[in-house]
Amino acid sequence: MLPAAAALISFLLASCRSATPAALDNAADFAALCGAYNLYAAREKLQQVPAFPPAAELLAETNNLNITTSSDSWFTNKDGTIKKADGTVDADETATWAKQNAELVKNPITGEHLYKRLPDGDGRRKANRRIKALLSSAKQLTTDYQAAVDAITKHRQKAQQKIQAAIFGADKSDFDKTRYTTARSRGKLCGDDNAGTDAANAPLVYAFICLCTGRDGAAQSECANGITDTVSDAGSQESQAADAWRKIKAACESHRQYFVLTAHTITSAVATILGRIGALNSETTTPSNDKFTLGKTSSSKCDGTAGSKQCINYKKQLGTKGGKLSWLDDLTEAAHELAEADRQQAAAENLKASTLSINRHAWDVYTSAAYDAEDPSQVLPPERSGPAKLTKEEDCNKHQSSEKCTAPCKWNENVTDPNKKCSLDSAKAAEQQATQTNTAGTGDGAARAAAATGCTKYETKNFCEEDKTGDKQICAFRKGKDNEPEKDKEMCRNGSFLGNKKFALGVAALVGFVEF
Repeated sequence: MLPAAAALISFLLASCRSATPAALDNAADFAALCGAYNLYAAREKLQQVPAFPPAAELLAETNNLNITTSSDSWFTNKDGTIKKADGTVDADETATWAKQNAELVKNPITGEHLYKRLPDGDGRRKANRRIKALLSSAKQLTTDYQAAVDAITKHRQKAQQKIQAAIFGADKSDFDKTRYTTARSRGKLCGDDNAGTDAANAPLVYAFICLCTGRDGAAQSECANGITDTVSDAGSQESQAADAWRKIKAACESHRQYFVLTAHTITSAVATILGRIGALNSETTTPSNDKFTLGKTSSSKCDGTAGSKQCINYKKQLGTKGGKLSWLDDLTEAAHELAEADRQQAAAENLKASTLSINRHAWDVYTSAAYDAEDPSQVLPPERSGPAKLTKEEDCNKHQSSEKCTAPCKWNENVTDPNKKCSLDSAKAAEQQATQTNTAGTGDGAARAAAATGCTKYETKNFCEEDKTGDKQICAFRKGKDNEPEKDKEMCRNGSFLGNKKFALGVAALVGFVEF
């Protein structure tokens, strides 16, 4: 057989196949469109979002700790900042504020006393300063947190609206048969011109009529078994279009449904449709027509001719610079909205965790301050920079009443000079001198401790008393004083007590010669 004859026979066979209606010719494109249509039924099957507590609830613990450690002025009247519109203090709101705070710090009948008010002092003020700074940070976090939580709902709702607009049109929830009331309604919706039509930019459901019904005669189940309807290009085709849609809808809904709707679900459905564009277009004679069609056709003019042109032509929407296919754009935006909702959810979870971390930090500050307030012995006082001042005669003379004339001073009511009734008690003065001199010892606390440790190493009196520096005796074998361990036991101890005692007695004797 000659090559030319073989080519002619192949062309005739292809033309015959194209002109002959065949069941399921459009099955692949129909399945792709159904995948997008079924997004509408899945629009309520969004991924579950964890429960996010209100921002005020997250902020409550740090806010309560701030109140618990606040100044008395803030605690009772919010530093006078609760005012009416005219600038005067709102007494009722101030009373409510004080009552709420009192309830907060009150010891409950049952359960732990969480928000115990700390006593006034440096500890409370220091804790409040730190907690107030933490509260300021937490407020900013919870502001951003609440914005993210609100955005999750907003973006998910917008995605659902975009899906509905893509499938049925804005504010529509079903197939609108009134689109088929005039002549050429079908043709315009299907793009029955090689250059396409503006009307083809319709919601997705109307593309099914182009692929699944005949224009001049019955379809041959090209989309699915049993769909053999005719929707002509004449006027008043509302009922025919509605009947065909019911069968198409049932066939789509018999396909696998989505268990959950995600951004990826939508983008996959869109990609599948775009991958089918031109796949069933067998035109070879007019390249300028391009192949922006869905459904079987021997040319890009989707006029619905039975067996050869049951398709929709999107050339004006997809093959033109600046073209717009609304349902495709709406589904793309729906995927974007769901992706943004996921991003906001991640942000809300991070902000929540950060706020809870601040709460734990605030509790640490409060717990530390509360412990110091309950056990002040744990708070070490500052060390003295020198020895305490000894009381002198003139110090006693300053007191004009017996209540203030305390040791080492004494009160003598019989003295005529009012400035001499309170005078220095020589015996008490000696005791004060002895005590302070002994406290001073041989140097600072560490040196005294070392000296004491050095004397206690001698177990016999002879060795103890032989420890000297020149003529100065360092240790003494004696019983202990009130502030020494095992005071009733004779043992080698710090010898400074001897010098201190002699010095104190000397002072007492000297004071005895003073004439008052």
